[in-house]
Amino acid sequence: MVSIADAQLFNKAARELKTSNELIEKKKYDDALKSLAVALDLSKGKEDYEIFYRMGFCHYQLGNYDKALEQLNHAVSKVNAKEVLPLKTSNSVQLALLYRAKTFETQKNYIAAIKDLQLLASVQDNPTHKSLALLKWAEDLYAIDPQKNQDAAEVLTNKSIETDKENSAAYAFAGKLDMNEKDYENAIKMFSLAVATVEKKSAVATEVTDKASYTSLLALATHKNGKIDEAKNLFQKAVNAAPESTKWKIYQYQADLIIKNKAYHPDLISLAEQNAAKAAILLETCETKFTLAYTKVLANKLTEAATLAKDLNCNNSLLNMSASTLKSWINDLSNAKQIEKLKVYGTQSGWYYMGGFTGGLANGKGKALSKNHLYEVENGVFVKGTLVSGTLKNLHEGWEYSGAFLNGTLSGIGKKSVDNGDVFSGKFAANKLNGQGKCLYADGSTYEGLLTDNKPNGIGTFKEKSGSIYQGSFKDGLPHGTGILTVNGVKENVKFTNGERTDAVYLARLEKAKKEKIQLQELAAKQLEQEQLAKAQKRANFGKILGKSLTLAGGAVALKQASDLGMNNTDVTQLGTALLADVLTDNKDNNFANTLALKNASGAVANNSILGSFANTPEFSNFLGSSSVKGTSATGNSSVTAGVYVNSNGNVKINIIHKDKGLYITYIKPTASDNHYTLVSGNLYTYTSKYGVYYLQALPNNQLKTFKKGYENNSDILSLTENTSTTGPNDGYLQMAEMYKNKMQTHPNDAQAWAFCAMAAHAKTTHTDAAYTEHVKKIAASLKQIVPSGKCPCEDAIPSKIWDPIK
Repeated sequence: MVSIADAQLFNKAARELKTSNELIEKKKYDDALKSLAVALDLSKGKEDYEIFYRMGFCHYQLGNYDKALEQLNHAVSKVNAKEVLPLKTSNSVQLALLYRAKTFETQKNYIAAIKDLQLLASVQDNPTHKSLALLKWAEDLYAIDPQKNQDAAEVLTNKSIETDKENSAAYAFAGKLDMNEKDYENAIKMFSLAVATVEKKSAVATEVTDKASYTSLLALATHKNGKIDEAKNLFQKAVNAAPESTKWKIYQYQADLIIKNKAYHPDLISLAEQNAAKAAILLETCETKFTLAYTKVLANKLTEAATLAKDLNCNNSLLNMSASTLKSWINDLSNAKQIEKLKVYGTQSGWYYMGGFTGGLANGKGKALSKNHLYEVENGVFVKGTLVSGTLKNLHEGWEYSGAFLNGTLSGIGKKSVDNGDVFSGKFAANKLNGQGKCLYADGSTYEGLLTDNKPNGIGTFKEKSGSIYQGSFKDGLPHGTGILTVNGVKENVKFTNGERTDAVYLARLEKAKKEKIQLQELAAKQLEQEQLAKAQKRANFGKILGKSLTLAGGAVALKQASDLGMNNTDVTQLGTALLADVLTDNKDNNFANTLALKNASGAVANNSILGSFANTPEFSNFLGSSSVKGTSATGNSSVTAGVYVNSNGNVKINIIHKDKGLYITYIKPTASDNHYTLVSGNLYTYTSKYGVYYLQALPNNQLKTFKKGYENNSDILSLTENTSTTGPNDGYLQMAEMYKNKMQTHPNDAQAWAFCAMAAHAKTTHTDAAYTEHVKKIAASLKQIVPSGKCPCEDAIPSKIWDPIK
């Protein structure tokens, strides 16, 4: 039980925690740390993980990364060794994992950061944190090795977007990955989505700055896609979107973005210079002055650049350049000769040149940089102003070439490395491989042999990454002609036509494979057909077995009932044996039907209508066949006809109507009574009273047999004397009227009431519906006067909708 003192301490700790949160929102991290220290002292271990997280967060924001790690380690101690985050892991623990990963990133410890991010990415109940973890994981993989991990970073970034479609940062990073692959169309799409999603969020300063940053990236992609005017408008739109307090950040960001991505269009260089100047005015720091000095170099304003760089002592992390490197670069260019004509590559004019110089021309060893900063020569050898060998970096097209030159073209033996990972080496002519050469493709495949305009043409060897090798003839970059193909160490002579294999062996193999495929398809179809037939047979067998089971079960019940009604044991046994024989032989000899017919003929079987009815059941008929018992039933056509039946002595008289799937029987003699017999099976009906169980069995020729259970030998045979069954829609009402007429005789004390009921029933057969209703209302009014209970004695003749409203 918590003491009052402990509760008070806990409440004080909670107040300090609340205070620290308010201070963090105001970015007063030092003050927040003081409140958190008090809260930690008061909490006595309760909710410590939240306090540790906030302390780690504050140290991270202050740049105290070692202290941040110390506190964050405490915050995640409960989940540190787990591979998957438990459900309902607190928000503070999740954020502690995120910021510990960020802290590791500042130390370039990406492996440790990824481990935390993988754990955070396993969270099941927080898609925002899961998406953020996947994104940071992708960014860290890319930071380790951009070229090697490009594909993995794309997969993780796509998962991040799928997890949280409102993660604008994920769209932005996806756009950056597309930029690396020069897929500018898709990059534009991703950056546009980043802008659109961030616009949906609340307009806090951080998110507005994000919008400006993403719009700047969109502008860069638009420029790379060849739309310079649209790009300039987007750069300006990004600046306009930023709050005044953070505009300097966007100016600085855009200038660095243009520099880092070598977007050296004259208009964009001018924009970078202007933005860098504005950033330096709004916030004069070493970093803003660094960027401004760099843009001055790009604008070929070397004196201004040197003045700005003179007192710099910082590094520019985005440009990955130190102040000393920048100063050295400016100094080299300032001391370089500025010459208009220098034959290096294409028709580029305007160069900074550093090296041998004779007769006003570059001569000997030297290096050069074009004034648009798109072409750079290292380790060059010049003859009369023309580059004959060296290394050329082409920032505009994205490649680097080392080797021989001729009249401003790549000509001779050389090696060309393209930004996408392709490497070409060999004999160049007119800027392309022409002659013997070697190609190392980014996908891991290689080609070595003759080439024309960078394409395999002639005899060569192509190796796939999988290990397959083709040695032979090529044409226009495709296998064409004869050669040797090696797959899994097996060699065979082959022939290709425009990249398609056409040798006789291969075509025969294709034809064979085609036939085998057809055969397999036919075999599969046949097997399927056989399986379906087998299933059908299985179902049929099951149905047959079920039919046999039902037949035996039904026969046993019927024989038991016949035995109960007086059939002797010998007859029961013989009929049971006959039934079993039919089941076992699929009714080959009609044993049951023949035995039953013989016993009927001899009169030996008592109450055999039960068995006859059983023999006509669907189970028995479906199993034994429709010819098994038809015409052999002991009862023949013995449906009960409605009407008056009398025995031979005249001392038993009954009236029968069909009602409720049974027989409604009014005994007129010897004792008046009403009984409802229900159908048992076939033509056997039964009625149970407090005196016992009574049966009525239909016989041929409109005869009935009545008896009491246990007194089967003391039965009565009654014959139809008055047929009350008719045809038409009101048959039941005629029978009903007849029934109530009989009740007048059998119940003389209530004869008047039954007379009204008979009149109402009869009216249904002689009146239209409207006339019937009016007529029966009058009958009901009279009847209601003589019924003490007020309840209608014949609801089947006078419906409640007529009876109830009458008062």
